[in-house]
Amino acid sequence: MTDPASISERQDKILTDLGLEKPAESSNKNLKERIAEEKRLIAIEEKELNRGGNILRKIPAPLLVLIDRFLKGGLALTTVAFVAAGISICVEAATVAFEFDIPAEWDEFIVQTIEPNFTPLLGILLLFSVSLGIFTTIQLGSDEATYKE
Repeated sequence: MTDPASISERQDKILTDLGLEKPAESSNKNLKERIAEEKRLIAIEEKELNRGGNILRKIPAPLLVLIDRFLKGGLALTTVAFVAAGISICVEAATVAFEFDIPAEWDEFIVQTIEPNFTPLLGILLLFSVSLGIFTTIQLGSDEATYKE
C-alpha cells in the first residue's frame, strides 16, 4: 500500500510541474485578489465622490463673487421694490377708505402698473431668496468652508 503523504506530495509535484497551484492555495489567492480589487474600487468611488461633490471648484473665484453680489443685490432691490409697492397700494387703499385724494397720475400708476405686478414681484423676490439660499448652502457645504484643526 502506498503512503498517503507520498501521494499528496506526488500530486503537488505534478501540479507544480504543470504550473498550477493546489486548490486551497488557489482559492485563497483568488479571494485575496478579489478583496484587493474591491478595496481599489471603493477607493476610486470615494475619490470620485469627494472630487465631484464640490461644484464650486470648477467655477473661477471672480465669477463666484459676481454671482454672490448679483444674488444679494437682486434680493435687496426686489425687497425694497416689494415693500415700496406694498406701501403705495396701502396709500391708494387709504384714499378710498378715508376719502382723501392723491394726484390722479399717482393713483392711475398704482392701479394700472403697481397692483398688477405686485404678485409677480413677490415671485421674483422669492426666486432671488431661494437662489441665494441654495448658493450659500453649496458654499457652506464645500471642503473649503469646513472647519479643520
